[in-house]
Amino acid sequence: MQTEDSKNDRNTEIENEIEVMKSELEFLIGSEVPKNCKSIVNNIQLILKYMLGDDATKKERINLLPHFVVDGMKCSLVFNFNDLKNIEISYKPTPRHNNYIYKSKEDMSWNLYQNVDKILDCINSARNILLFPKKRSINELQNQKNMKIFPLVPNDLVFSFYVQGFKLLLAIYTIKGNETTKHILECSSIGWLNNVIILLTTCLQILQQLKDKLAIFEPISYENN
Repeated sequence: MQTEDSKNDRNTEIENEIEVMKSELEFLIGSEVPKNCKSIVNNIQLILKYMLGDDATKKERINLLPHFVVDGMKCSLVFNFNDLKNIEISYKPTPRHNNYIYKSKEDMSWNLYQNVDKILDCINSARNILLFPKKRSINELQNQKNMKIFPLVPNDLVFSFYVQGFKLLLAIYTIKGNETTKHILECSSIGWLNNVIILLTTCLQILQQLKDKLAIFEPISYENN
């Protein structure tokens, strides 16, 4: 059975521990939180520079090619953050056919909805949007506004551009009754996209480390005198 003195000693020990943790929490909030927030802001500013800045490298024409060699199938375009312009798609339905060339209208561009919708809404969502593009049904792809930038594309042919990781990809769907054939074309690594993903990952790591540190103090409640 505890004596009154031992109870008092234990209470004093607990109070001392709380005071130490209060000091550590105050240091964390006063020093580490501002420092980490500054790092995140700096990273986001760099991300915006890569994605929205007048960077000539994002206005170069890039080429997309199939995973496996397919005669006559290729695509070239100008990739500028959320817009794809001056698109030219070369497509050969079967070896017996001639190449069909589909060019986008001069005054129109293909909009990559996956970038602009949520890129600043949440860092985690922004990163996932680039790494794991949303899957769309054939019906959604057929009815998307982006297809209107290509004149004279038959109803049984559908295009879908999307970003995955640090690459831009083009899916070409050929629809024959209930059967759908899919071809994938991709470009080589796009440097600024790779940099954006690295910066987003760094922001997530900083936030997770800060969250873990703050979680230590969650069970503690105290009143400021």
